[in-house]
Amino acid sequence: MQGLSGENPGYVTGRDGWLFFNDSQVNDLSQAVGRDRLTRTPIERWNAYFSQMRREAEARGGHFYILIAPAKWDVYPDLLPTWAQKLRGTNSLDRLMAAHPELPFIDVRQPLREAGQDQPTYSRLNSHWTDYGGWVAWKAATACLRAVGDVDAAVDAPAIDGVYVVGDQNEFADDGVEQPADPQRTIPDFVAPHPATTITDIKTGADVQIGVDDILDTPMLPAITSTPQAQSSKTMLVLRDSTGRALSPLWSTSFARTVQYQHPIGAMGAPVDMKRLVDRFRPDITFFTMTERYLSFDPPASSPAP
Repeated sequence: MQGLSGENPGYVTGRDGWLFFNDSQVNDLSQAVGRDRLTRTPIERWNAYFSQMRREAEARGGHFYILIAPAKWDVYPDLLPTWAQKLRGTNSLDRLMAAHPELPFIDVRQPLREAGQDQPTYSRLNSHWTDYGGWVAWKAATACLRAVGDVDAAVDAPAIDGVYVVGDQNEFADDGVEQPADPQRTIPDFVAPHPATTITDIKTGADVQIGVDDILDTPMLPAITSTPQAQSSKTMLVLRDSTGRALSPLWSTSFARTVQYQHPIGAMGAPVDMKRLVDRFRPDITFFTMTERYLSFDPPASSPAP
């Protein structure tokens, strides 16, 4: 791609010191400018995958949603390198949603863009949304759930009294990028503490120590959270990746029980038998949450046999 020859193999330098993964990371930069995007055949594969998952998730009366965690280049496209601006085009998520508007997407890109005008919802040296960005996304998602009547009026992102900033989680340290002197990773300043929550390892049945700030990180999966004083008495089943890190304390605030598994896209986790999980846990709400750039992978052809 024009302009890449002068960039670092691991990252591309954008405006104001923002770094973006180069094509060494799931063709990230090519996806950012719409040069690597879904065509008709992979779009139909994703449609078949999500449609089957939806049927299985709703077989017991629950509801199914897809929350694609936007890449920071989709929320802050103006911070891509100057040379990349003229190359920008329609991306995979745009094409998939346009081809299949019947799929139950919750699109949080615009709320993240609007909130990011005042406080960053992503940071310079990390591809994930910040904890505050996750809060913005969940506030938008719960508004959708309330609007269709799938949750009680009490289900919302917990109230915050502004944000504070801490040092960035530098994903480019191995490429020689130093930590900047001024922090930029935004953290919500919650009005009330997180309600008491216990975590259980699904494989062993053992209790799991709650992470810092009540975060359930990916290596701790699969796991169940139990929060007796949650906003809702309902159960939420989540298939997720590392983007669920910032969302996990919000999920356990909103739902009395969450059941969280790692999704299998890009061989991130083991194959998931949605029918078996729904029969076992009887979720009221099922969320498939995945980082946007993983749309470049092929989804599994179908759920594994029980």
